[in-house]
Amino acid sequence: RNFTQEYTVYNVGAGPCFDVSVSESVPSAHFEIVEGAPEEFFEKIEAGEKASFNVTLMPKIEGVWTPARATLEYRDAATGEDRTSYSTTTGALQIMSEKEYIRAVATFEQEWAIFGALSLLPVAVPFLLYRSAASAAAGSKKRS
Repeated sequence: RNFTQEYTVYNVGAGPCFDVSVSESVPSAHFEIVEGAPEEFFEKIEAGEKASFNVTLMPKIEGVWTPARATLEYRDAATGEDRTSYSTTTGALQIMSEKEYIRAVATFEQEWAIFGALSLLPVAVPFLLYRSAASAAAGSKKRS
């Protein structure tokens, strides 16, 4: 299944930042990029504001994957210096096969229906035997 990765850049500084570029290495052997790109450029992000973009990926692998941290490069308005920063890490991500995913999110409707039907047997069979015996006893009393 595809998944969407959202990147959000927050400017927590006192002034604006310029020429903000965000990039992350997405291994083509592990993922196909379905929509967007893992690189984005913003001309300016004002102080206290944020900018976001999304990338939709389709995994080609199964198992645990630990993504790299995204690189953020920008020009500080106050000093005019070019700076580099890195994103927080997402940690290890579990990539499931289609079969594992379906099993993990399944509602098990068929299993619950079978369970419900089989649960009625221990109640219904004795009840039907009781009714049959009760009607037979009532019929023999009427004949007498």
